[in-house]
Amino acid sequence: MSGGIFLLQDNGQVVDMRQQPFQSEEFLQHLVAEHPELLVGDQFGNSSPRRFLLISREMGLASEENGGDRWAIDHLFVDQDAVLTVVEVKRSSDTRIRREVVGQMLDYASNAVAYLPIEKMRNRFELTHYEPEERFAEFIGDDAIDYDTFWENVKTNIQANKIRLLFIADEIPQELRRIIEFLNGNMSSVEVLGIEIKQYVNRDTGLKTLVPRVVGHTVEAQRVKRSYSRTSDAELGEIRDSILVQLVTGQYRIDQYMDYTVKIYDNNGDEVKAKPILRKINEELGLGVTEINSNGNYRNTRQLGNWIIKEFRKKGKFINLT
Repeated sequence: MSGGIFLLQDNGQVVDMRQQPFQSEEFLQHLVAEHPELLVGDQFGNSSPRRFLLISREMGLASEENGGDRWAIDHLFVDQDAVLTVVEVKRSSDTRIRREVVGQMLDYASNAVAYLPIEKMRNRFELTHYEPEERFAEFIGDDAIDYDTFWENVKTNIQANKIRLLFIADEIPQELRRIIEFLNGNMSSVEVLGIEIKQYVNRDTGLKTLVPRVVGHTVEAQRVKRSYSRTSDAELGEIRDSILVQLVTGQYRIDQYMDYTVKIYDNNGDEVKAKPILRKINEELGLGVTEINSNGNYRNTRQLGNWIIKEFRKKGKFINLT
């Protein structure tokens, strides 16, 4: 490897950093697991940067129903929108990175969709993280869906084949880059990207700098993803779900947006305060939704609204407006 970068210090001196290979594939895998920010979700081209939560390293994966583990996925992540992200790490010196890794990754993806139960992923996350629900809450933020609903959304995305595949290496060879661009441009529900993480080292001090960048974005791929989003999910600001509810005090319409924001309108079309109406719906219709989440905290409006809508639909008491 060649090339370098130069760090300008406060004292005006320049530190010469030369590109060096990682000492081992295991070391690179460890970096990715410990520092998900290296996946540079702000370079993915989404309207909001992707953030990643590690489910597990070396996740076992079967190749048939009720079968034993045949493979081990290097890393399994989810992003803040509950999209499963399968990560395969290779060093550029590994000859398998040219073509063999692509078949390996497609094996992982197709069999994860078919034979990796959400219960297994959730259990693995809880076994490998100290206080997993608190770790989840830190990741997702306070004003969002609750822990149980998030895992249900992971399952829903997997069932819709909405997943992400990431090839990670210190250098993505041209052959693999072409394949990534081809797959990403022709798979509407699956995002396929490569991430190069280059390491630069100062030979005198041992100071290291990591420089990640995403490869695989093309104009065609962005067009395909936008087209899929318009037809299958929602345009910006569009409603995810909407129901009509008849209460003693009148009829109300509940609109749930793609970010799980809940708005409620009365018979005149005027917006009303959501949480009191959600509580009335829960009580009058006997939906049985608790206001306490699995962490022992009160559900916010988004969380409560999401559970009210799910239970309402489950009991068949709905008029679908979407």
